[in-house]
Formats: sequence, C-alpha cells, structure tokens
Amino acid sequence: MTWVEENYQLSVKYQTLHKQLHYRMKAKLKVPRRCSKKKDVSAAIELKKKLKNLLKTALWLESTTPNPAKKGLKYWCQDETRLGLKTIERKKITALGIKPIGKVQWNFKAYYLYGAIAPQTGESFWWEFSHLDGVCFQIFLEQLASKYPEHLNIVQLDNGRFHYSSSLKIPDNILLIFQPPYSPELNPIERVWHYIKQELSWEIYENLDALKEKLSTYLEEFSRHDSQPWVNYLEKYAESVEELMKLTRNKRHFYQKGLRARTLLRQGL
Repeated sequence: MTWVEENYQLSVKYQTLHKQLHYRMKAKLKVPRRCSKKKDVSAAIELKKKLKNLLKTALWLESTTPNPAKKGLKYWCQDETRLGLKTIERKKITALGIKPIGKVQWNFKAYYLYGAIAPQTGESFWWEFSHLDGVCFQIFLEQLASKYPEHLNIVQLDNGRFHYSSSLKIPDNILLIFQPPYSPELNPIERVWHYIKQELSWEIYENLDALKEKLSTYLEEFSRHDSQPWVNYLEKYAESVEELMKLTRNKRHFYQKGLRARTLLRQGL
C-alpha cells in the first residue's frame, strides 16, 4: 500500500488492491525469505563468480604437492541444523472456509545434525551430536576426511564461531571455504534442511530416539539415490526444457514457468 502511494500518489483500499493483483496478475501473498540487514549482497554475488576459479586453483595447487589426492577434488556444502521434540509447524491444506488445527507439544529436548552434501554427485555425509561447538566440528571433519581419504575435500560453510576455533586442527585432505556472512541461500544444503523439516512437520515424538529413527529413513534416501541425486537434478532438467522450447514453441509459456520454478528452487524459496 505504501509503495503504491509513494510511486503513484494513489490512495487505494487494501481489499481493492488485493483483488486486482490476485485475479488479474495471478499474484498471491508470500512469506518473505529472511535477509539480515548486515548482509553484503555484492560479496554473495562475488562468491558465485569466483567459486569455479577457486576450485580450479585448489585442484592445481593440490597437483603440485608431493602426495596429491589420488581421486582429485570433491566439493562439499556443509552446515548444521537443530532437531528436537518441539513440534515443527508448517502450512496445511484444507477445504475453503475450514481452519486447520495442528496438535503440538512444547518439549525442548534437541540434538544437532551435522551434514555435508556434494552437489556434483549427490553424495551425502551425516553425523549426530548433542551440541554445537568446535569439539564436535573437529570430530565431524575427521570422520569426513577418513571416509574420503583419497580426495581433496573442499568444504563450503558459514561463519559460525566454532568453525574458527583456535583448537581446530583441519585434516590434511580438507580445505575450508567460508561463504559471506548472512548468506545461507548460497549453500544448497539449506534446501535439504527445509525438506527434512517439512517431512517431520506436525509429528509428535515421545523421545529423541524415536525422532532419530524417523530421521534415519529420510537420510537413507539420499544415500540410495547417489546415481541420480535430487540435489543437482535441476541442471539436467533445464537442458531438457530448453530443447522442448525449441521443438514446441506454442508451449513456450509453460516451459518458461518451469524454468522460473527451477530458479526459485535454486534460490531456496
């Protein structure tokens, strides 16, 4: 409303504006993705531009060492998320005029899931910890390094304080790349957390063991589908859509919608 008044000097009722936008422009209300006022947008854009060259440089430097990685470079995106007994609330679909009801419990027992995914291959690595600190992160890195000993494991991560712990000893086959502060959309694993929490929403668990057992079934899905990972399927999908647009131009409008949906998914919306 304020935007219309400032740019067009028009005073319009909310109901009138909503009706025009909804029915004529097919627009709808959406919950905005949170963005910190401290975020440096230019730094986030710069990382996207430089990431490919950074990986090439790291691979070249590794090749010049006395004992280079036998299987080359593996690029990981790493993060942590808190999971607990407090009910995860999400939207529900109901008939028109019916208010959905969701049962919840206010139990704040929780644990942390440390994870890493490889967007290029769809591989994933998970480890559960009771808390979030440098000691747990050290163990996570050591386990990742030992599982992929013949790779140079480049790990993209955020700027959590424990990632900078003075007692942290980075394994020889791991290299850390820190993304700009307040830029979670740069990390593909954020979409994995969103998916997991969507699957766990409105569920009530008696204890953490029951929650962990349920979660393990979802994590096994990622391990089973390494050959056709959903993490990076969007790139292959884009190529197919572009070919279809060339063959059937009368369907271009619908294909463009598909490409737009792909863009939104990649942004983590």
